[in-house]
Order: sequence, then structure tokens, then C-alpha cells
Amino acid sequence: MKTDLKRRAELLKSEHYNPKALIDHVKKNLGVKRDYELVRIIGFNASVISKVRHKRKLLSAELLLALHDATGIPIKEMKQIIGAGDATSPKPSLQKIESKRRL
Repeated sequence: MKTDLKRRAELLKSEHYNPKALIDHVKKNLGVKRDYELVRIIGFNASVISKVRHKRKLLSAELLLALHDATGIPIKEMKQIIGAGDATSPKPSLQKIESKRRL
């Protein structure tokens, strides 16, 4: 059985994992042109967006939720855009997202 760390490392190296596509899609949806404008809307540090865009860091459940809250794009659709399926975060994190959404 693969550890979560190994699975994440493989995902970052995968040619199918494309977080840049999601970031660009979200920016288009919000009508902004620069990553800086996006981070001001979602409240994340610009370096996080840059690291995710350039596949130096995985898209976290918290960032995914912030992008969802800003755009209304379903999380499942965002995962399809980046090509990660359910691999962006372990199941417990996804359950936390769903419980936060219900509050």
C-alpha cells in the first residue's frame, strides 16, 4: 500500500495533473487576469498559488474550498479540470470540506 506522501509525489509528477488549468479557469470565471487579483479575492498568499500552478505543491483541500466558495464551481468539476480525480487530498479531508459546507 502506498503512503500518502508517495501518492502525492506521484501526482505532482503526473502529466495528467494540471492545476494551472484550474487556476486559469477560475480566473476566467471571476473575470480577473492576474494571480494577484485572484489571491486578493480568495484570501490566500500569492506564493501558494504560484507553487500550486507550477506543481511544486499540491492543491490543498482548503484552497480547493476557497476557489469553490469564490466561484460556485462544484468541487467535483474542479477536480476533473485538474485531472486529479479524488487524489488531491485524502478522504478525511474531503469529509471535513463537506461538513464545513453544511454549517
